[in-house]
Amino acid sequence: MRSRATQVLLVVVPLILLGVCADSPAMPLVEELPRTDLLVAGRFRVAIAGLDMSSADVVSAEVDPIEIEMHDVTQSNDPTWKQFTNGAVRYGEARFTFRVSDSNFNKDLSEWIKDTVTNGERARKTINIMLLDDRSTVARTYNLVECFPLSFSGDDFTTVGGSLDLVNRNCPRCPQSDNLAELIVQIGSMIIDDGAQTDPQERDPGSRGGRTTDADHVVRYKGFDVEIENVDNTPPRSDSSWATVRGGAVITDSVETMVDNDGQRKFTPGKQYVSDITMTGYLTSTSTRRALIQWMNNSIAGKGDLRADVTITPKLLDGTPGPAHQYEDSMITRIEIPRLTAGSKEPVEEKVTLRPMRRNDRK
Repeated sequence: MRSRATQVLLVVVPLILLGVCADSPAMPLVEELPRTDLLVAGRFRVAIAGLDMSSADVVSAEVDPIEIEMHDVTQSNDPTWKQFTNGAVRYGEARFTFRVSDSNFNKDLSEWIKDTVTNGERARKTINIMLLDDRSTVARTYNLVECFPLSFSGDDFTTVGGSLDLVNRNCPRCPQSDNLAELIVQIGSMIIDDGAQTDPQERDPGSRGGRTTDADHVVRYKGFDVEIENVDNTPPRSDSSWATVRGGAVITDSVETMVDNDGQRKFTPGKQYVSDITMTGYLTSTSTRRALIQWMNNSIAGKGDLRADVTITPKLLDGTPGPAHQYEDSMITRIEIPRLTAGSKEPVEEKVTLRPMRRNDRK
């Protein structure tokens, strides 16, 4: 008899995690190797085909492991050892972090995301992740082939489809995060090259050719306004008392297709959707959230206007409004009731989660 089973083997080499960070404690083997032979995680370069400006501002890269299926093909006439053969190859996602430097940041990424919606398969790009030695020469390259973007999130809110991660700087308890943006792509396939097979003329990783990384030249916001419209004729009011708002990215679905003739599982861009938005803020005695209260009651009762339009407008440090984002036909998916304790003087917070149907960015 022939028994068949499917097992998954994780390839040893493909997990990549690169970034500018503190060195980890040296292992004994590392101390024995010549320092000039070691490749370190902070010396790398990323090249996204046709996106030179954004490529120059990448500060970290992380790639999911490649998974290769193993099929049990043991024959009954082999009394001792099981026999396996290779099956389908599965590629995961890759994540790239960028430093946000100004309001014109990653316009080329925006165009790629829009191109994916318009052209689908034809919008795929190759992304090269190059590890450099101490002479700034390419020593290893991971070529991510036929990639397409799944989502983009970051602090540059002029980017089409980007996720919001806004913090009210008047909130002393809210953590203030670095101004970083993240791109997630679906990998089509991969080719790994050593230094001899790649272009040796690489720039010094200390001067990546992008914009300045000085903290004084990074986009900053002091807060944001939230306005809820089209709820049972309740007049909309601008509410700047929310502490944080996160989410609302335009995400392209990744649809797995059948295994190709080369034994690799293929993915293709699907339809877009908007990720959930979570708003957290202190409760006040003012009536700025009257529309939200009516909307929550409608959602609980299942009648009245269950969908509303939500506009979120960041405010620059000088108080001028940034680009507004309108989330249309949004529905409430979660309402958190604050916990109360006798004698406590802690401010009361409420948290509401929304599911938008569409997103419209206003310049």
